[in-house]
Amino acid sequence: MLARRAATVFLEPETMGRQRFQAHALTLAETIFGLTSKREILNALVEGLRRTFNAVSVTIWKVNEEGKAFILQAAASDAPKIRPGYILTCDDAPGEPLVQISKRGHGEVLHYITAETNILGRELGLQSAIIVPLEDEGGQRLVAAIGDTDDPEKFTELDLMGAHLLLHFATSSLQRAGLLEETQRRLERLQTLREIDLAITSNLDPHFTIKVLLEETMDRLGADAAAVLLLEPESLTFRVAGARGFRSAVMGLRVPLYRSFARHVARERRPLFLEIHALPTEASSPLIEIAHGEGFRALHIAPMISKQRLLGVLEVFHRVLPQPPEEWTDFLEALASQAAIAVENANIFSELQRTNFELRIAYEATLRSWGQLLELRDRETKGHTERVAELTVKLARELGVQGEDLRYMRWGALLHDIGKLGIPDSIMFKPDKLTPEEWAVMRRHPVYAYETLLQIEFLRPALAIPYSHHERWDGTGYPQGLKGEEIPLAARIFAVVDAWDAMRSERPYRGSLPRDKALKEIVNGAGTQFDPRVVRAFMALVERGEI
Repeated sequence: MLARRAATVFLEPETMGRQRFQAHALTLAETIFGLTSKREILNALVEGLRRTFNAVSVTIWKVNEEGKAFILQAAASDAPKIRPGYILTCDDAPGEPLVQISKRGHGEVLHYITAETNILGRELGLQSAIIVPLEDEGGQRLVAAIGDTDDPEKFTELDLMGAHLLLHFATSSLQRAGLLEETQRRLERLQTLREIDLAITSNLDPHFTIKVLLEETMDRLGADAAAVLLLEPESLTFRVAGARGFRSAVMGLRVPLYRSFARHVARERRPLFLEIHALPTEASSPLIEIAHGEGFRALHIAPMISKQRLLGVLEVFHRVLPQPPEEWTDFLEALASQAAIAVENANIFSELQRTNFELRIAYEATLRSWGQLLELRDRETKGHTERVAELTVKLARELGVQGEDLRYMRWGALLHDIGKLGIPDSIMFKPDKLTPEEWAVMRRHPVYAYETLLQIEFLRPALAIPYSHHERWDGTGYPQGLKGEEIPLAARIFAVVDAWDAMRSERPYRGSLPRDKALKEIVNGAGTQFDPRVVRAFMALVERGEI
């Protein structure tokens, strides 16, 4: 009887089983490639896997750093408790099969699962399962579990191979979606810094800025409570100058310096993380005691430092032990720096002006890093983004552009292809010729750039290049079909610069075009692809040896 069963299992993929798998796989791949949200992709993935393998339950888990807990990210299951956020805890992590499989680069088929041998058996009632580690961006460890509660031998090695294949398809889309979401998150955080910056420059009252900062800290960092404590050097105490999220009245509360961890933060010049429930009694403080009484379990402390002087600390409290990524801590430090600026602003306005200049440099550095990130994703020639940004500014100056317009042109050049983050990998990196339908999707990337950057108020003046650099002087470009001087000047300038750099750069599929031939192409494009006035200015730079 066992021999007949095995024969049936291995014959099915060669006949109807293979056709059914291919049909499900194609449907799942098409669905996932059209999505841009990690949450949507994960939900589509578990539903598709459930149909493909006729499984009772499909779940995808995030593994914590210690490998002793699995947090549910997505599920297709009839069990009512199996919802995102559900946690599986492993009592014996070293010997737990799910832990071991999550650490390896390949999956495994499990038969005859019991509550004693596997937490999936104990918690989900599974008797057999396919377990496959899943790669994700940012070094996050994920693991997928495709399970059955009735048949202890339901899945085969061929099923495991099929699961590996489908999850491999999903990895690229998850990474693309993660990159897009991270970009949007960074844009939001940059906007937050900008809003605090505006609060500082528009109001000399540090309490107003502290209020704005605490609101943004709670919203952007997902904190349960936050407080700003200012140092009073004369009495060697910290005073709570602003707080949100506490039930108790903490405003004005004083914390002695010797009972504060801020001195360690000031010495190390970086944030400190503390688990409140693990602190010894002598290390506590009035504010920490209140936080402990209100159910907070941990806090981050970030120094507010200006001119090497500790002005105070920003404390962020959590009811659940967090596992924030490095960029979360970087943003906390940025917020603490903004708080320090607000305090210093009350005393020295000229210092504020210098700091604002440094912020603009930070904006520039952030945008440059995004440009480099886009190069990696789009497989552009290294340095392309920085080169076109510098040449755009140089050509704009030749045409008489001055002041802030130059800065916004540079920012627009750095972000010129940000909309391509919304293009599915199946189209973006297709080795063959795109179909008319795929070209229609590809030509949407300026619109995606417009929709993304329009939400960031201070980047709106930089929209011209990301939105309009594919317009042509003769009106045959996209996405709006603008003609002549209807096209913003910044986009007309960038169109020449981008074409020049593209022709002069080596690509995987061709070498760089010789200088004289590239110049000839630019000149020939005047009046059709390019603004003739911009081409004349470009050639003037060439003749002076500046290009």
